Amino acid sequence: MLNGAGDVLVIKRSSTARHRPGEWDLAGGFLLPDEDVVVGVEREVFEETGLSMLSMDLVIHKSGNWNRENHAFYYYRGLASTTEVRLSYEHDDYAWHSLEIVSSMVQYGPHLMACRHLVDTNALTVQ
Repeated sequence: MLNGAGDVLVIKRSSTARHRPGEWDLAGGFLLPDEDVVVGVEREVFEETGLSMLSMDLVIHKSGNWNRENHAFYYYRGLASTTEVRLSYEHDDYAWHSLEIVSSMVQYGPHLMACRHLVDTNALTVQ
């Protein structure tokens, strides 16, 4: 999720979160059964941040075993409709930063790899 200045949104997981409490994270989550990926991404982003995306495109898709479970990760680059974030109960804070700074904040392995890939390929600009 990008703002008009090209900064990336990071959200801080609640200190009471069951998984990875207090970690900075990218907006996202799990798809519902039979849910289209794009619809699921839009739903998760809205649920966690209150933001809609004006445009979005797939920049990374990786499938494989993570923590002994099979997962598919889809990373979309999207332009936020506004910078006025409304956090869900799952998160305590948010910030807009450059991708380089976000790469130093995010700890979750798949998200960190995605951020580093995007930095290395300079794939930040929304088309």
